[in-house]
Amino acid sequence: MAGLAGTLAVVLSGLLAMAIYRPRPFVALPPGQVTLLVPHDPSSSFPSDHAAGSAAFAVGMWLLAPPSSSARWVFAGVALLVGFSRLMAGVHWPSDVLGSFVLGGLAAGVTPWVLRPLYPLIESVLAWFERAEGWFRLR
Repeated sequence: MAGLAGTLAVVLSGLLAMAIYRPRPFVALPPGQVTLLVPHDPSSSFPSDHAAGSAAFAVGMWLLAPPSSSARWVFAGVALLVGFSRLMAGVHWPSDVLGSFVLGGLAAGVTPWVLRPLYPLIESVLAWFERAEGWFRLR
């Protein structure tokens, strides 16, 4: 579910980027004010695909992992580091990253609802993989 939430967030992020153009910091600011750490095309700055996907995965893990699981904190930390890295690389504005975190959280929140009709199919695919795994263990 967390992986599917991340995928949904990246798809939604791509659609938003096509609908809303916002120049990236290295395009909008005068030369020398932004140090671009990685080469990047001057496409729309909002939203950040990386931040949205990592936030959706982190929120998905937060919702699905047991409360005592350290994975919840690890993925939340990774999502924050991804957002920070996009700022430090000079390719996004802070509001791009914050908006992407919101988008990722919303994607994670709706993923179980969107996938509910597919639960029987998902369960049968998982059962098939478990049978296949058991078959390979016997060999």
